[in-house]
Amino acid sequence: ALSSSTDRFSLKIRSCRFAQLPIASTPRDVRYEAEATSALAQRFPAYFPHVIHCDEELGILILTDVIGAGQTLEWILLHDEISPELFRGLGSTVRAIHEAALPLSCPDRGPDDAFFERKLAHKIGFACHPALNRVIVKLRDNEPRQMIIGDPSPKNIGVHYRSGAASFTFFDLEDSHRGNVVFDVGFLAGHL
Repeated sequence: ALSSSTDRFSLKIRSCRFAQLPIASTPRDVRYEAEATSALAQRFPAYFPHVIHCDEELGILILTDVIGAGQTLEWILLHDEISPELFRGLGSTVRAIHEAALPLSCPDRGPDDAFFERKLAHKIGFACHPALNRVIVKLRDNEPRQMIIGDPSPKNIGVHYRSGAASFTFFDLEDSHRGNVVFDVGFLAGHL
């Protein structure tokens, strides 16, 4: 994170590959992430970062910092005591985002299935097990589709406590796409 005397920012630099995953990345992915983040932040300013600058050619994205004095959910899961209220609040937040995001249009990523095959299927294990493959294809083809978070894993969720209650922020929206909300719920549950 970068900071000034009054604000904190996140600097994201992308190259042609993800650091630890065998998935190719393109300059267009940086632009798409900026567009998806802007669309969600405009609708939900308290839940998503705001885009300060995007340079598709250099693969640079500068965002407002949405963790601030909080922690990631991943850190909390590893180091803190977990309460049922935390997960109820997280579930309610994800549901509220899905309900309010229904009318949003997704930035154009190209054919939905091409993105799914190239990136998302890798993350959920496509081609690893025939029964799982059938579920994944059914999920991919199931309607209705709407803008979803795409990678709501604990490392991409900020948790802030105010007056004892948790609030949540979501970032790293490079996998946000037009899909079924069940994908987000399953992806999050699979990481817990």
